[in-house]
Amino acid sequence: MATVLFINLGAGLSGATSPVKYAWRYANDAPGKAIRDALGYKVAKENEKGLVFGANSPKPSRVRINFEGGGSTTAFCDPGKLENVTVGGALNKKKWDVKGKFFDRKISTVTSIQG
Repeated sequence: MATVLFINLGAGLSGATSPVKYAWRYANDAPGKAIRDALGYKVAKENEKGLVFGANSPKPSRVRINFEGGGSTTAFCDPGKLENVTVGGALNKKKWDVKGKFFDRKISTVTSIQG
């Protein structure tokens, strides 16, 4: 069963009174709580209202997560958490399993992806 994750984006954008809940489905290998918290992810409740899937705009920031020993993956990141995970190193040394690619790999660095 997939986990639905979301990031709150931009309360007040285009006159909105509440943030856009940019949502996506994540397979069973969704990152652990420490990684989700650092990236600003929230786990949707079963009856979560207002989720937006596949929107072109606004979109969360994206980061490249590099692992010790090589390899990387990309992930969304709450814009308000971007500095903390890139410059601040909030994810460094945390472990993440990426299904089919990496098992129990430690994160070495996180960089912002433009575009």
